[in-house]
Amino acid sequence: MRTSIKTTMVLSTLLILTCCAKSLYVFVPDSNVYLFDWPYYNLQPFTCIDCPKKYDAFIEEEIYLKNNRLQWNPLSEKELTNTNYLLTVHNTLKQVGYKTFLSEDLYHKKFSAFVDSLLVWEPLATDTTNYYYKFWQRRKSQRNNQVILNILKEVKSIYNDEATTVDAAFVDKELLQTIDLDKQMAYSEYNHPKVFFPTVFECLKRQGKYAEAYTLLHRPVDFKELGYDKIEWMKSLPIDSVRCAFMDYNDSTTVLGYFDKAGTWHDEHIYWLDYPGP
Repeated sequence: MRTSIKTTMVLSTLLILTCCAKSLYVFVPDSNVYLFDWPYYNLQPFTCIDCPKKYDAFIEEEIYLKNNRLQWNPLSEKELTNTNYLLTVHNTLKQVGYKTFLSEDLYHKKFSAFVDSLLVWEPLATDTTNYYYKFWQRRKSQRNNQVILNILKEVKSIYNDEATTVDAAFVDKELLQTIDLDKQMAYSEYNHPKVFFPTVFECLKRQGKYAEAYTLLHRPVDFKELGYDKIEWMKSLPIDSVRCAFMDYNDSTTVLGYFDKAGTWHDEHIYWLDYPGP
């Protein structure tokens, strides 16, 4: 009986080793790959080609205003209380161009009255039940009221076509490049796709955003026509030659898919992709 059990264990081990030895699993560390650290609703870059209304659609659908009151805060508490973070996002968006990210029509349609109300109520302290009064009391308790006030004033100036300056000390070059490349992709503003797509792919890899780099390879782009081999690009992502598809790995990585023994790619990550774009 013991011999039979040992034999079964040996055979099982050999089966597992044989199964895994010739398979390459492309996996990525689980990490935040969003443009901003928004926990549930997020604007992910590089999801579509020739979709200039992408940003307006996200903002209109996800940032709710009801009775001229903000119903959902797109920033985490940690981000909201970090004034350097707020200034970095603000100045980076100014560098890119707020109106590219949030159209003038949508700003005036949805946010102008809200911003004006906040600016009117900021110096007042006469009504403890008023939403705007309580908004500023919360900001004062978080010690970010002055920074948010200045940002709101600058945003209003931008949409009133008044001159503002960018504080270069608060421009995040990595975020700036990500937004700028995503904007080019959304507006189809690039002239040389053969150069553009490798630039995006390398940018994402450099930032450790491997899942997004992988997603880029599944956009409606004929990489072969551009002279590129998607498989070779894929193999430049993190690879695990031991992992088995049927084994449950309770770790901090996500399997994108795997190459079988014949070298054929099997996707486990993008089967749901709807291929937005032309």
